[in-house]
Amino acid sequence: MLTLLPKFEYYSPRTLEEALEFLEKVKSSYRVLAGGTDLLLEMKHKLRYPANTIVDISKLNELRYVKEKDGFIAIGSLTRIEDLKNSEIIRKRLPILAEIAAEFGTWQIRNMATIGGNVCNGSSSADYSLALLILDAELHFLSLKGERRVKSELFINDGNEAIKPGELLIEITIPKLQSKAGTSFLKYEGRRVSSIPILNVACMLELEDTFIKDVRIALGGVEQLPRRLKPVEEKLKELDVRDIDKVDRVLQTIPSLINPRSGVVASAEYRRAMSYVFVKRALLQALERCS
Repeated sequence: MLTLLPKFEYYSPRTLEEALEFLEKVKSSYRVLAGGTDLLLEMKHKLRYPANTIVDISKLNELRYVKEKDGFIAIGSLTRIEDLKNSEIIRKRLPILAEIAAEFGTWQIRNMATIGGNVCNGSSSADYSLALLILDAELHFLSLKGERRVKSELFINDGNEAIKPGELLIEITIPKLQSKAGTSFLKYEGRRVSSIPILNVACMLELEDTFIKDVRIALGGVEQLPRRLKPVEEKLKELDVRDIDKVDRVLQTIPSLINPRSGVVASAEYRRAMSYVFVKRALLQALERCS
């Protein structure tokens, strides 16, 4: 069966300056296309409409890079997922980003999808949204009015509404992990691999001797937006990881702290139960990776 896209105007700027000037003119009623792996499907199946105009920024190669700077890693918003998978800097400094990329769709999808598009799409189970939450990332937006920096948690909590008219996400900066920190990412897709996971979990753990110095846990696919489990994090801090019973008692509080949604892939009750299971697995995996 042939499915036609709705009618829209299409604009493909060649430079960042040209893109910003165009966005300032149209003000609203536009959608930005980075890789198009989500937007075009949603348009095809009439799940989301482009309003009047599609602005295709995929040719802005100036926003495609991974750079190591003093104390942090800078990633251009149009960096492809395959670029993250193959980047030596990412594998060495932020291995969780390469780990996510290795499990991210097919080779064709990874060469189209971008880290900026994955985050700005506003999905509750966006893999890189979870990673940015636990990595204390900062998002850089640019318009003709100037640059604006937003902590990843503030942006993700606000969803697409955090992007102001005329703005483009141009860069993501992430502090380098401490040498003794371990990270992990787990995605649960059930018996059959699906584009809609039951849930996903990202975790960062830093130890001082055998005590938990810092821990960050992000849960996605369960509620409307991915979020940090801060009450759990606070209770875990300063616990001795050798005291498995105490750690487990804290993790057992997770089901009571979340408000899962039921859907075609899993019920709310199942998501609540699996949240405890997969957070525990992610925490143990991060523990194993603490150097």
